Amino acid sequence: MRPLVSPLYRDHVRLPSRAEVSPAPDPVCLLDRAEAAIRLHVSERTVRRDGKLGLIDERRIGPRLIRYTEQSVEALIRAGEDHHAVAAD
Repeated sequence: MRPLVSPLYRDHVRLPSRAEVSPAPDPVCLLDRAEAAIRLHVSERTVRRDGKLGLIDERRIGPRLIRYTEQSVEALIRAGEDHHAVAAD
């Protein structure tokens, strides 16, 4: 295995330690329309409509493939619970 830095420059180049390297961002969990509909207890058509309205974060994977972020689905669930709690009071 070759060294990362040539021996000629070893004294002049300092590689960052593991503590100095920023951690990788948390991976984004993507759900398809059926999975999002199950979690929200709505139809797939409603999930598509909510995505177009911007209520759920859509990610276009390909020309016809759309996924929804788990975080936005969970946020919509929490917002609905808060809305129902206020309506019940």
